[in-house]
Amino acid sequence: MPARLFQCSNATGVFKAEEIMNFTQNDLVSEDVMMLDAHDSIFIWIGKDSNKDERDKAVQMVMEYLATDPSNRDDNTTILKVKQGYEPPTFTGFFGVWDTSLWNDNKSFEDVRHELEGSNPVLELDPQLIDGARNFSDFPKYPLEKLQASADDLPEDVDKTRRELHLSEKDFMTAFKMDHGQFSMLPVWKQHNLKKAARLY
Repeated sequence: MPARLFQCSNATGVFKAEEIMNFTQNDLVSEDVMMLDAHDSIFIWIGKDSNKDERDKAVQMVMEYLATDPSNRDDNTTILKVKQGYEPPTFTGFFGVWDTSLWNDNKSFEDVRHELEGSNPVLELDPQLIDGARNFSDFPKYPLEKLQASADDLPEDVDKTRRELHLSEKDFMTAFKMDHGQFSMLPVWKQHNLKKAARLY
């Protein structure tokens, strides 16, 4: 099954994703977020000039894309976030000829990785974790009641699409009757239903 590339943008004021046919590296737009569906995994490519709203909504869109795909995709499909200029071979391989000088001043992926002191710029995302944070405890915490407020009344550092990440362990258990590790293993549709029932959606 060939890979599919989607451009995710809110340039028109409304977030939308459009598929790009017969894509090449030049179709990766620095101002936007792109989604590459490689079937066994999905890459979220972060353009260096994209905005936070596009990045957050792209992650949400990937989750909905997987949940509604008529081919019954595996809920555990790997989701990888790739930053512009730090593309690994597993990503660039879908684009045929890849020009490393286009954004990186002729630096290879390996060069860039060494500059980052061995840290891997490709972040594998647990579907519940946003922007590469790896631990539930990394997110700022707020009381359950505060997180059930309308989107306009939420604290600025709360991810409106992943409110449950900002619960304390105790409140998470109260809201979902399970810990975050158990919750993250549930199918996406079941997570959504539980979040709606807990008024965290």
